[in-house]
Amino acid sequence: LRAIREGRPIGGVVAPGPAPARPPQPPPRYDREKATVYCDLVLDLAASAESLWPHVANTDRFTKAAGLAAIAFSDEPADGGGASTTGTFRAFGLNLVWTEHPFEWVQGREHGVYREYSAGPLRALWNRVRLVPREDGWTRLLLVVRAITGGVIGKVAAMMELERKLPRRMTEVYRR
Repeated sequence: LRAIREGRPIGGVVAPGPAPARPPQPPPRYDREKATVYCDLVLDLAASAESLWPHVANTDRFTKAAGLAAIAFSDEPADGGGASTTGTFRAFGLNLVWTEHPFEWVQGREHGVYREYSAGPLRALWNRVRLVPREDGWTRLLLVVRAITGGVIGKVAAMMELERKLPRRMTEVYRR
């Protein structure tokens, strides 16, 4: 154990060093407080946060269950290390393309992401899901989505999807 703590080889195995520093992220181009489209959903669910987390955390499975188009991601090496992740999918009859910023993740409790769009009706989107355990064993799920749109058509499309359809879809998926 001492050799491991000191980072010395043990029978040809070297203890891992500290994780490399993450390259600095550029500041967001958009201000969340200027979002004009909102989806706030609060659901009380008859399950513990621990039992819900695997379902909430599996974002690919969730996307499919919600009836949303599959998302394709690609990574490109970034200057100074790391990678830039681009996501694409089809919605509103349009192709949406965005830069995916690193997920914020608190195991068993919440996750969130910020996306900056380069194609489609959106300019920016913030999405956060939080599980709050209740004293009675149930869990309060909080979904908060904020979006900045581009143009009148983008605003109308985003309002239809995010403010009208998304809450119904999410309620159906989370209540299953």
